[in-house]
Formats: sequence, structure tokens, C-alpha cells
Amino acid sequence: MEEKKLSKARIIFQNLLKEERHKKNKSQSDVAKKTGFTQSMVSKYESGERKIDLIETMAVCQAIDVRFQDFIAEFEKRLEEKN
Repeated sequence: MEEKKLSKARIIFQNLLKEERHKKNKSQSDVAKKTGFTQSMVSKYESGERKIDLIETMAVCQAIDVRFQDFIAEFEKRLEEKN
């Protein structure tokens, strides 16, 4: 995947994580407590300053009560819409 597409995908990914957290009325601190991450780490992956891996993403989805499969499906949908 070319760099420009990767950058768009990262932005879509981080925005979706933040949006899903907001939909569930969870704070960054709430996510941090449930995942064992620091609030700073949550802030950094939402802003794009830090990347998170698949396992961390699964933990975040669990913490905000979103099925991982649903999160990935929405991510793919948004990617397709942007391309």
C-alpha cells in the first residue's frame, strides 16, 4: 500500500477509535483503566502520535463494549468510501 493510502487509513482508524469511545460515553481514563494502558497512551493513539497493534485494538474494543468484528467492518467500509 502506498504511503498516502496508509496515512489516510491511519487517520480513519484513529478517528474511528475515538468516535466509538465517544458513542459509548467512555473517557480516555475509562479505557485506560479497563485495558491497563495509561490515559496518555490512549490519547496518543487517538491523536496518531502512537500506533497500536491488533491485540491492543482488540483490548480497546472490549473496553468500550464494541465487537472487534464490527469495528473492523466499519473501518473497512470507511476505507472503501475514501477510495
